[in-house]
Amino acid sequence: MTNGRNEIEGPKERVKSETAKSRGLGGLDMKNIALKGGGALAVVLIVIVVYMMMVATTRGKVRFVLTDHEVQDVSQDIESQKVFPAGSKVFFLVNKRNGRELNAGHVVIEIGHEQGGKIEGVKQISFEIDKDFTKLSSYIPVDYFRKKGKFSVKAFLDGKPVSSEVIDVE
Repeated sequence: MTNGRNEIEGPKERVKSETAKSRGLGGLDMKNIALKGGGALAVVLIVIVVYMMMVATTRGKVRFVLTDHEVQDVSQDIESQKVFPAGSKVFFLVNKRNGRELNAGHVVIEIGHEQGGKIEGVKQISFEIDKDFTKLSSYIPVDYFRKKGKFSVKAFLDGKPVSSEVIDVE
């Protein structure tokens, strides 16, 4: 003989026991937490990989060289000069290592004077170019290097930094 009360509580007890089996520690749904955590981790990894690819491809393929003479032959392996005499022109070269087009319409050279560990008096020289240019070679006027000391010289293609050099003007 059964009473109505036992029949009503029977299915509820089964639902509670099935729910308790699927939950782990402290009544938390471990399966749901694992799925959400895995999804969040995948999104973070994808963002990091895409960012690294963008930065690496831009910086890795562009060459920025500072010298005391104009670079005529871009196939040479040239390193940036670190020390310049006061009153001399500083020539620069921006090109891709593989010889292809720069694929940029705007090149900016930024010059900042370092004093006390801080960069002061930042000036910019900008060039509008065709996207199919393979190199940009010119000089920075002497007026930018009137003071002696350390200067930070940075190159940007379409607003994206590609390289930075620190030079001494003696």
